[in-house]
Amino acid sequence: MDDLRRVPWITSTQTPEAEARWFQRRVFGRARPRVEVVRFPLTEAIVDAARAGMGVAIVSEWMASPHASDPSLVVKRLRGRTLHRPRRMAYRRDVAPSARLLATAIEDAAPRLGRRASAP
Repeated sequence: MDDLRRVPWITSTQTPEAEARWFQRRVFGRARPRVEVVRFPLTEAIVDAARAGMGVAIVSEWMASPHASDPSLVVKRLRGRTLHRPRRMAYRRDVAPSARLLATAIEDAAPRLGRRASAP
């Protein structure tokens, strides 16, 4: 983890501050270090900045996986596990019954943080 403290973190301009704090707590616990953060608006720009040696890209698994076979990058999970975060659904009111069925079907498919969220 010391290496992660010494290099700039490259992440999205769309990452909310609350999510950035959540991530730091999961990685470092209560002793959150000050780190330099470089932000880019696009996934490809984030990955290209890491490839150029500007720092370490902090991205979700789905963003990193297409680049796992790139020999110019090293793609690793932090602490050897996935950091899960809550997800939401968005849908029009007229499809609410179908959305509830989908929520029920996938309810136990992924780990959850904290208490269990109710179906939409």
